[in-house]
Amino acid sequence: MAIRVLAVDDAPFKKGVDKWTFIVCLLFRDLILEKAIKARIEVDGSDAEEKIVEVVNNLRGEVNILMLHGTTMGGFNMINLSSLHNKLGIPVISFLERAPRDDLVVHALKSAGKEDKIEDFLRQPKYTPFKTKYGIIHCLFEGINEREVEEILKRYCIESKFPEQLRIANIVASIARC
Repeated sequence: MAIRVLAVDDAPFKKGVDKWTFIVCLLFRDLILEKAIKARIEVDGSDAEEKIVEVVNNLRGEVNILMLHGTTMGGFNMINLSSLHNKLGIPVISFLERAPRDDLVVHALKSAGKEDKIEDFLRQPKYTPFKTKYGIIHCLFEGINEREVEEILKRYCIESKFPEQLRIANIVASIARC
């Protein structure tokens, strides 16, 4: 059975210069790209989660799994996976090459004048490491269990430790500038 995956990553931006950037959302049927959508978000803002919800809702039930490259988009525009899962009712998985170090993130938030986001960051569950044939990847997930995450990694890690859908979203997002 084909799984419809929405893979989301953020576009690059110039820190301290750009006020806006994009999230790039690619809808796949298994490994077949079917739709590409972008949504503008505020750099270091608080609208990334809301924009993702809008994109998924506009796809009217087409998305079975949401894959994110991390839980921050556009700098410190943070996403709460539990909240996102509750709003959408679909499994949500965040993937990172390395788990975030709390001390470094807290320091970065303080340095950026974003102290109001520290508590939200520290409340997040910790990333779980998973072994792929390409190395270790760290995942945070809601609405799906560890065994199911392992199955997704086995099925979709084609060219790297990231699922192919998210690897492609990262490539596309790298050229999407405001």
